[in-house]
Amino acid sequence: MVKVRLFCLLPLLGVFTVACGLYQHPYSEEAATVPVAWVTAEEQEDEGKMWTLLAKKSRVLDPKDGADRHWTLDDYRLIAWKASDVRYFYRITYSNPRGVPVTEEMAVIQTNQGWKRTTYADLTNFSFHIRHLAPVVIRP
Repeated sequence: MVKVRLFCLLPLLGVFTVACGLYQHPYSEEAATVPVAWVTAEEQEDEGKMWTLLAKKSRVLDPKDGADRHWTLDDYRLIAWKASDVRYFYRITYSNPRGVPVTEEMAVIQTNQGWKRTTYADLTNFSFHIRHLAPVVIRP
């Protein structure tokens, strides 16, 4: 009788295992690293790192210029809005090295070279872009 019960439960266990393996976050974990890397590079004045994070390269940045100072982003809040599998919007809020609260809003897209910030300039009309999208708090 015990063998029959185990035999009946085996397919259910298999379905459960497959379902758990197919679960995906409502956001891309890899894409979510871009806003964190961007503000870190921005505060470190690391133009080379910022240049590598851009999809549309900016002539304002020097790709050979490294970090001018050391700074680590420890405490921040990150919210994501998924527009599609290859496009996300992010709002990251943190305190800069002087203790002043800063909020950055950006679009991140998937390219052949990985996830990149769309442009060097701040994203205009952020509220318009996210108006029909559901926010996901990645880091409260």
